[in-house]
Amino acid sequence: MLVQLTGNVTKDAIIKNTGKEKQVVSFSIALNHTYKGKAGKVRKCTYVECSYWLSTAVATFLTKGKPVQVSGFISPNAYTNKEGVAVGTIQCNVNTLEFLSKGSAGAASTPAESGQPGGENTDDLPF
Repeated sequence: MLVQLTGNVTKDAIIKNTGKEKQVVSFSIALNHTYKGKAGKVRKCTYVECSYWLSTAVATFLTKGKPVQVSGFISPNAYTNKEGVAVGTIQCNVNTLEFLSKGSAGAASTPAESGQPGGENTDDLPF
């Protein structure tokens, strides 16, 4: 299923080698949800693990707290961790990636268009 997700990068992206002379940019984003529940305002966060295969050059711009919008195909992933606990994740194989500019919600720009070196975001985000 092709989806479009908007969230904040949770930690600096890393470049992984696949062993087949290919590289992939690996990063995760946090999707924040807020709604009104019976007990009042409820905040939820969903984490999505992302893989970007088209260019490793974007890795330097995918830094903790950076707002991004990704489009791609999602799939569930399940595994058993070292402690024997079953863990489930959401994976997104990213087709398109946009960096969202700092000052205008919903307006997308590349780091070069934002006028900031590397599109730096100086907001103090909790993740």
